[in-house]
Amino acid sequence: METNLCSASCSTVNSAGVLSASAVFNATTDFSVENGKTLMKLTKLVVILMVLLCCHWAIAQPSITLQPKNASASLGGTARFTVSVSSDPTNAPITFQWWFKEATLDAVANPSAATYRLSLTNVTLAEIGPYCVVVGDLSGSVTSQVAALTWIPRSPRSPKDRS
Repeated sequence: METNLCSASCSTVNSAGVLSASAVFNATTDFSVENGKTLMKLTKLVVILMVLLCCHWAIAQPSITLQPKNASASLGGTARFTVSVSSDPTNAPITFQWWFKEATLDAVANPSAATYRLSLTNVTLAEIGPYCVVVGDLSGSVTSQVAALTWIPRSPRSPKDRS
């Protein structure tokens, strides 16, 4: 038997939320009478399953439903960034990895770096800057928008307060 499987494709959800999927295949066959129909049906079934699997993965990737927002903190204060996501439960578990500038945050030093809510305590000037989070599950990952941590300078004390 000779089979030429030209293409199987799946496109993602368009702006209107409609999934477009197509399976196009041409089969050149040289079947014997006994198994010709069986093999052709099997080829078609494989193509259909490939398209369905492709489309499932295209839809099921995690989606950020609430982006992290900019935050401000004074030196020694606390700042928090939060992200909300939706994901197909069959693709669990959902993972989170927060980033600062161009490096991942250490989840051992700060366990919240691997959760939906990053908490920074005792903020220093070195922690001021851009943060984002990569959210993943078994189907893939997505990166959030950047949120900035800014510094709130303390107002200078008046001469009366210094004495």
